[in-house]
Amino acid sequence: MTVCIGCCGNGVHQLCVQPPPPTDIQGTGAVVTAGFINGLKAQGITNRDARVVFYGAGSSAVGVAHMIAAYMMMDGLSKEEAYQVGVD
Repeated sequence: MTVCIGCCGNGVHQLCVQPPPPTDIQGTGAVVTAGFINGLKAQGITNRDARVVFYGAGSSAVGVAHMIAAYMMMDGLSKEEAYQVGVD
């Protein structure tokens, strides 16, 4: 179990207890997504301008893709925009 004390954005601190992730895929996704977010910030790139390429479709790549898409949706992109597949 993970116990964390955090702020939900409105200055109210709360205690939450979360079950462990069911697989390592979520852990890998979280680490890669953190690097993705910091890379965007370091380069001054917005989510709308980011292009992500996955080489292969293994479980780790799929898990990372879902985590990055979830982050993009939290940042205001629609599901269709976050999961858009195409070549410029």
